[in-house]
Amino acid sequence: MKKLAILTLCIALCASVKAQDSFVPADDASTLAFDELAPSPLPPSGKWYNEYYRFYTIVGLGGAKDLSSEKASMFGMSAAFGFQYRRTVAFGLGVEFLKDKTNAFSHMPIYVEFRSHLSPRRTSPYTVLKLGYSIPAGSTRKDATGMVKVNKSGIMFGADLGYRIHINSTFAITAFVGYQLQPFQVERRINPTEEMPGGSYNNKDQVLLHMIKFGATLNIGFGF
Repeated sequence: MKKLAILTLCIALCASVKAQDSFVPADDASTLAFDELAPSPLPPSGKWYNEYYRFYTIVGLGGAKDLSSEKASMFGMSAAFGFQYRRTVAFGLGVEFLKDKTNAFSHMPIYVEFRSHLSPRRTSPYTVLKLGYSIPAGSTRKDATGMVKVNKSGIMFGADLGYRIHINSTFAITAFVGYQLQPFQVERRINPTEEMPGGSYNNKDQVLLHMIKFGATLNIGFGF
């Protein structure tokens, strides 16, 4: 009889412990249910835009429309290589080639850039500031009034505002618009006319191009 009582007591204690382990307060139960039903957050944009150190390469195509009296119109390509210290802090070196359709103001800027992505999500706006020096890559424009030749270029300043869409943790595509300020020293040769039968003369002056830029790029990130 005593053994039966001890066995019954053990079974009761085990049942009590089991009930306590499986008990969930009402508040916890509702929290668990909410967690199961709540949608998962948007996926991160990949290691490139987390707080990891990472190198990047960017290649792109674009155009530029001059707002000055020269009315230059250009199309070209660009490439940049840099190091992303944080999502909002990246530095790089870049080179660009812009071909003027009149063949006068074609040039090749070499610049340093400061790049900042404004969101850690898969899609994000971004900004780029550029400062560099341009090498004249064009030459001469000839028309009925004479000739324009670029003798030398100067310091270039640019700023871009764009939007990035990540394909995966390595590749992203972007679209951007921007502004670029570019000075040139040009030489103008005027053709002879009835008012000036003696022939051509040279006139050197400074030209300042105010260019609205636009384009798209492919971004490639790779790390340690």
